[in-house]
Amino acid sequence: PPKAVAFVTKLYDMLNTDEWKVRDLIRWCEPNEYAEVPDEKPGTAFTVFDMGEFSRNVLPRYFKHANWQSFQRQLNLYGFRKINDQTRSTPGNPAVWAFRQKFFRQGNPTLLSAITRR
Repeated sequence: PPKAVAFVTKLYDMLNTDEWKVRDLIRWCEPNEYAEVPDEKPGTAFTVFDMGEFSRNVLPRYFKHANWQSFQRQLNLYGFRKINDQTRSTPGNPAVWAFRQKFFRQGNPTLLSAITRR
């Protein structure tokens, strides 16, 4: 069977870690959170909370950089779409970014190999 690309595998691992420091900054969305379809199942999208903190403390652990723009560019290359508009930070309220890709599903790693670079 085809193998999933490293970026997608690392992102999936990041979202499935038990480490609370990571889970505070990136996690699967709850049902209907940013849903495009009512009663959507959980784990069809993910959210990044506080991109600055995420970039400094999570990205370097999984990738060889701490650059939010580079991470976002990779997401776009693999067909992930931003699905929310709350991406402006305000004092005391960091931006929240949510993304979806049709083959990126919580609990279904076999679909990862279907995610290819555009």
